[in-house]
Amino acid sequence: MLSRIPRTAYVMFVVLFGLAACTLPIRIPPPSIDYTPTIDRAAEAALATSIAATLTAQAIPGIIQPPPPTATPTPTETPTLTPSPTLSPTPEKTLISVSVDTNCRSGPGKTYDYIGALQVGETAEVFARDPSGNYWYIRNPDNPAGFCWVWGEYATISGITAGLPIYTPPPTPTPPLNFNVSYLSLDGCVGWFVEFRVKNTGGVTLESGYVKVKDQTTNTTVERTTDVFDELNACMTVSTADDLLPGEVGVLYSSDFLYNPTGNNLKAIITVCSQEGLGGTCITKTVNFTP
Repeated sequence: MLSRIPRTAYVMFVVLFGLAACTLPIRIPPPSIDYTPTIDRAAEAALATSIAATLTAQAIPGIIQPPPPTATPTPTETPTLTPSPTLSPTPEKTLISVSVDTNCRSGPGKTYDYIGALQVGETAEVFARDPSGNYWYIRNPDNPAGFCWVWGEYATISGITAGLPIYTPPPTPTPPLNFNVSYLSLDGCVGWFVEFRVKNTGGVTLESGYVKVKDQTTNTTVERTTDVFDELNACMTVSTADDLLPGEVGVLYSSDFLYNPTGNNLKAIITVCSQEGLGGTCITKTVNFTP
């Protein structure tokens, strides 16, 4: 059995052992070094480009420089020439002028309506002629948008007429409703009435009439409507016509004044119509007279 070690000696041993451990050399392994070189690819490419540029700019003796690349020329497009159009000669216009102011009508003749005039000093283009060759179909000098016929009696034509077309004239127009009227007489029966002579100068038959007479001295008015054209002598009928054909003459009379208007200023309004009862087409005229 071991003898008991004093506590003091034990403590001293521990201390001495610790000091000895501190003095022992410690072996530290060297750091691991990676010797693989890092290559900067971008820098390497830049350096190669710089060297190539330098060699190109400065020829190195003994080294044959390659010829520079030849640029491929861009093909030039050959323009296509458009041939100039062939101009057709403009046909000569046929013109007309007159030595006397000449009416221009809707057809070749005096029976057609007046719609313009070709005056001295004016010219107009001719487009056709009538079968007789006496009238020319021209542009209306008074209406450039329309045409009319002019008599060739006083005309001078310039240009070619052989190729002008021949136009058949339109049908002769029917004369419109028209009439002449005049004071005929002042007659008496129960009172005093006024008669008027009427002539149909148009192309339409007259079927009815209206007479209104105003005494402007006394401001008295009488009027009458009728479907017949009759003439009176006092209270007796002299003649009667149911209508008036073109060219015929008849009589219209007023209703009675209750006094004798002789010497007074009278004004009459006369209307005739193409149908009975003042129907159809009507026309009115005025007559001033003193019986």
